[in-house]
Amino acid sequence: MTDLNKELESSEEESEEEVKTTKTTTSTPKKEKESKSRSLSRGHSITDFYTEFAGLHDEIPHNEMDAHTNLIGRKFDLGQEGAFKIFTIIVGLFCDFNMREPEFRKNAGKALEDKGFVVEVITNERKFLQRLEHVDVSSAWIISGDKSEIFQDEFGRAIKTFHESGRGIAIWADNHPWLHHASIATQYLCKVKLEGDTPGDKNLKLGDQSKSGFFKRHLLTTGIKQLYEGVTICYPQDTDGLQLLATSTNGKACMAYVDFDSLHPNHGRIVVDCGFTKLYHHWDSAGTGRYVRNVAVWLLGLEHRIKMGYPLSGPIV
Repeated sequence: MTDLNKELESSEEESEEEVKTTKTTTSTPKKEKESKSRSLSRGHSITDFYTEFAGLHDEIPHNEMDAHTNLIGRKFDLGQEGAFKIFTIIVGLFCDFNMREPEFRKNAGKALEDKGFVVEVITNERKFLQRLEHVDVSSAWIISGDKSEIFQDEFGRAIKTFHESGRGIAIWADNHPWLHHASIATQYLCKVKLEGDTPGDKNLKLGDQSKSGFFKRHLLTTGIKQLYEGVTICYPQDTDGLQLLATSTNGKACMAYVDFDSLHPNHGRIVVDCGFTKLYHHWDSAGTGRYVRNVAVWLLGLEHRIKMGYPLSGPIV
């Protein structure tokens, strides 16, 4: 059984429990709303969006590999080619040092657009928060700056509201002080603060994510056997509110995520990456393009939405 099958099976069991809980704790939703949401996802299967290699890594039969032993070709990504044209990602690009909009669009932006995503880059904090209020936004990415021109509470509450509507958030941080926005987001969403400046600039390997220099098998790392960690890296003070995806070569948590859970079944997914330099520095290094595309696909939470009959995009609640 592949990791994808296991995750879908687990998700199905959780979904059934969510339905039971909802029936006993909330009133029945209006029929017209229920009918509308279910009609939007009717007829869709996760295989419309995920490739046959979803959740696989070194189990994939050997094909042509790059210098880092990662398989060459986007068919080994998590997401199907061209299947994401109805999804819009807004990118709050608040880092004004080395990575401005042209640099982002040249590498990470192009990788997302190649999968079909509509990508909007916003450099103004207030405009970014205003855009979060729109229902056509599928997920939000925060690329942290070193300071803010708006109140921390205003930024944090807006991010939290977006997340609680069922939509995914990617939080990209780097060494201090380039973690300002990211740390606000993680504190409001996960009660975790980011800090520090540790050396990196090496490749992580597939294995035990609790050990230095390794990342775990997960849908997020589909098709990846080595992954560049970034140049200099911050880290969370603790990981109690996060699930660990990778530990840096310096021994600190550097990648983490939050999935749907029984306490908050309809809150969106979260990915936290503490080395955003990978988005522009050594872009052609180990696994970065595939990882970026996988993050975008996974954040949509399509298995959960399809199983529960929710709309494929936009708010769940």
